[in-house]
Formats: sequence, C-alpha cells, structure tokens
Amino acid sequence: MLEIRKMLVGTVELGSLFVGRQAQQVPQNPIAKTGDIPIYSGGQITIRNTVPGKAITWVAAGDILIADRCLLSDVTWKELDAAGLIAGREVCIDGHKYLCRAPKVGYDSDRQNEWDKALAIMGADNSLWHWKSMYFWGADGLTTVTRIARGCITAYTRDFADEDSRYFNVGFRPCLIPLEDDFASYLVGGEAQ
Repeated sequence: MLEIRKMLVGTVELGSLFVGRQAQQVPQNPIAKTGDIPIYSGGQITIRNTVPGKAITWVAAGDILIADRCLLSDVTWKELDAAGLIAGREVCIDGHKYLCRAPKVGYDSDRQNEWDKALAIMGADNSLWHWKSMYFWGADGLTTVTRIARGCITAYTRDFADEDSRYFNVGFRPCLIPLEDDFASYLVGGEAQ
C-alpha cells in the first residue's frame, strides 16, 4: 500500500453499493426494523462506480473514508469475510483504486482503532454518522467466532456477536483506503491538510 501523506476532513459522495448486479438504494432512514436499510438476501456484495441517485456518502477522517451509515443489514460477518470485505479487497470507483473493507473498531476500549480515531477527528454526532439503532460489523474479533459490532446505543458502544449469526440490527458500514498518492486531488468535498 502507498504511504499516505495528506489528510482529509469532511464528506464526499462516491461509489454505489451493489448486491449482485443491482445497485442498492442508500438508506435515508438507516435504523433497524422501521428504517429503509436494504436487507441482504444473497449475492455478491461490492462497491462500484457511482450510480446517480445511489451515491454513498463517506466521512473523510484523516487517511480513511468511512461510510456515514450502514448500507446493508442482515448480513453476517462471515458473508462479508467471504466477499473479501473484512480484511479488504481492491475496488475501482470512478477510475480510482481503493481498498474496501470493514473498519477496524478495536476489541477493547484501550486499543487504538480507526473508528474511535474518526470519532475523535469528526465528533460522534448521530446526524453525521447515523449510528442510532444500528450496529455495524468491525474487522476485529474477540475470539475466532465472536466479532465486534459498534454503534446502536452510542457511537462508542461496543458489543459482541457470533460471526455466523444474522441480525436485523447489525449491518455493513464499509471504509475505503485510497491506494493512489494524489487522492486528495480527485476527492471532491474534502480538504487536503
């Protein structure tokens, strides 16, 4: 991976979530049960080129972009892992390369991690991060079968869930790591610092 020297702060819209060949609607009410988060029912999960009206909003917090909300619910950690979206898979969005994966969320509060760093940079407001009533899978695990989920009650809430289990209130919130040195020049809406 390239050494990233520039830092971004702000939001940017790019890319769309696909399940199979179908671009998914970005939820406008991203909460469990009563919201409009797409429910996973099988198929390849990936982020591709931006589809008008279905662009994902990313929060740029340093050298990482994290989706501002869960984009898919009822998906297991193992299904995301099988799709390469836990450890990371290279994707090309609108002509630029990124590593797409679940954010590192820390298995305890004493460990530095990407989610808490992003909250420290951008704040923990629900209007920015849409964490209320919805957990998201992190890349970290407590054991070989127990995984970490964050959000739902507060932005800082940390809970544990079985990697094989499907939950209506646990979803996929991807992050992107730019793989090109000049990423600040093409990410509209972010300010290079």
